Amino acid sequence: MLRSLVGSEMCIRDSYGTDIATNTFAQPGQGSGQKWAANTCEDVKQAATRDGLEWHGTSLPSGEGPSGHYVALLIWPDTNFHWIRRDAGGKWSHKPGGTAVRNVDNNQKEITDPSKSNFSPWTQFCGYMHVVPSNVTVA
Repeated sequence: MLRSLVGSEMCIRDSYGTDIATNTFAQPGQGSGQKWAANTCEDVKQAATRDGLEWHGTSLPSGEGPSGHYVALLIWPDTNFHWIRRDAGGKWSHKPGGTAVRNVDNNQKEITDPSKSNFSPWTQFCGYMHVVPSNVTVA
């Protein structure tokens, strides 16, 4: 199901990506007390891991996990990060900023593999993480 959330915070991993609303501009690592410091794949990945997300790797997840969902992490070099969420049924969606959730990339193509989709200016694909909302701490 494609969510129809709108609002500036919902693009942040800790709401749209993990399905946990905080009513803040929650950031990776903030829930565990050590927020990301550098806008790199490794730093954002480590911060998200401290919050309870699990690193899956760079291969596209096949099938659905026993619980939770997958997210893909992308970086806009020297600026910020972006999360693409795998929805029920294996389709992917994302929520750039205050816009509505969408299941297409910037070329208006359905997102089937985030590593091959156009999310410019988020051009650096980092990999996939597994999210079980009940195991994630956000603040």
